[in-house]
Amino acid sequence: MKNKLVLASLALLVSAITLIAASYAWFTMNNTVYATGLQLTAATPAIVEISLDGDTWGSSVTLPATPLAMRPTSTKTALNGSFYEPTVNTALVIEDEEGIFKAIPNPSGITYQYYHDVDLHFRTKGTYPIDLILQNLSIEETNLNKAIRVAFLNSDGTAYSNGTTPLIYASTSDTYKAAASTDAIEDFTPLTAGASNVIINVPVSATDANQYGTTVKMKVRIYLEGQDPNCVVDNLLDSLSIGLTFAGAEVTS
Repeated sequence: MKNKLVLASLALLVSAITLIAASYAWFTMNNTVYATGLQLTAATPAIVEISLDGDTWGSSVTLPATPLAMRPTSTKTALNGSFYEPTVNTALVIEDEEGIFKAIPNPSGITYQYYHDVDLHFRTKGTYPIDLILQNLSIEETNLNKAIRVAFLNSDGTAYSNGTTPLIYASTSDTYKAAASTDAIEDFTPLTAGASNVIINVPVSATDANQYGTTVKMKVRIYLEGQDPNCVVDNLLDSLSIGLTFAGAEVTS
């Protein structure tokens, strides 16, 4: 009986060690999301033209598929210098817990990224300038993709495209805890498409309504919010497809 108990205990110990090792491997192997292709499409209303490079214009653009290795991060603003990496591999950290974030490193030869930027250019002509809002945000519907964030910034990445309100959109508007600074988390609710938040104002020519006005440039920043409850990276993405549809309103005053 004693020998059986010893053997049973050893078996239990081996099982526990195996379980711990498996859990550790899961956390350390699945903290980067690999997508063989990131594809971004954007469309504007008929009165506004859009371009990826400021030279070729149309009513829509499609970013060629881009290989992407994206590591989860956390931010409340999505501005340059505001991104932090959770030090624990869980979807949501404990409120007021210290030491949960660390500044993002920038080592040479880094093989992954924390966000991906795409520049969009807009122009229009007519009598009135146009305010663009995000009418629709299309992201592949999986739990992981619900943690994808699309932020709109000025072209230098240090300010919002319009005003001071964070223009960070998601497929859901669930509140979560995001990093505001090192060792600090705050409540944050991302925007959803269809709201009246103005993304950018597209001016018209001041002298000739038949000519295009000044081209305006905007940065679209895509990242994976590591503090979103849906950010559980046990399944890697084969591809990531994001669709943006803008709507426009004439500014008459």
